[in-house]
Amino acid sequence: MRGCFFRAEAGVGGVLWTGGGEPTIWPPLPEAVRISAAHGMVNCLYTNGVRLALEPRLATRLLEPTAMMIFVRISINAIEPTTIRKHWGVRDPDEISPQIDGLEQLYIARELHAEQYRSLNLPVPSIQVSTIVDTVNVDDLPLICGT
Repeated sequence: MRGCFFRAEAGVGGVLWTGGGEPTIWPPLPEAVRISAAHGMVNCLYTNGVRLALEPRLATRLLEPTAMMIFVRISINAIEPTTIRKHWGVRDPDEISPQIDGLEQLYIARELHAEQYRSLNLPVPSIQVSTIVDTVNVDDLPLICGT
């Protein structure tokens, strides 16, 4: 990966990895996260969680203490198959269901590294869920919260 395009020396305290798409589909993401951490910055990630389910090792790599990940936020906007179809515009709700598996992979990875974070006196990364509420998915909110 070429030189770092941001620097803590310039006053950048952290990097939020997000985008107009899904940041976890970018193969160099784990390396880029480590580079920013090596430059003294913390990292945060917004994801839909699907790649974390498809590549469980990705969650482990992103939550290693050397990544200095403060939080990972998964956007889960629907649970019920009918709501998933309406909200995401997909025919098969199984296209989105890996989000829950991705969330589970994050919890597994965090547990795997938690003691190492504590021994280094670092905060254990927060795992968060965000939801865009609209008229299509409002009835799924209890299910989303329960998940």
